[in-house]
Amino acid sequence: MRRTTATTGTPTSATIRIGRPNMLHISIANMNCGGCAKGVRATLSKAAPGAEVTVDLEQKQVTVAAFGAAPLLAALLADGWKATTVPG
Repeated sequence: MRRTTATTGTPTSATIRIGRPNMLHISIANMNCGGCAKGVRATLSKAAPGAEVTVDLEQKQVTVAAFGAAPLLAALLADGWKATTVPG
């Protein structure tokens, strides 16, 4: 959304989030070790700054409190992670 201020006409931007973020469950097939988990966390932190991320290395899954899966999946795939959403 693009807005301008009334007094200067300077462009401003605003993102409005209403409600609480969804708990997204993402399977990462090639997350095999603690180093991988650290890389996945780094990718998710860049894609969704401030998002709460929980890693289950044994199940090769992450749970993320975020507003949308698409940007997270795109970031993970771009960094080489084999990521898919998990229902639930």
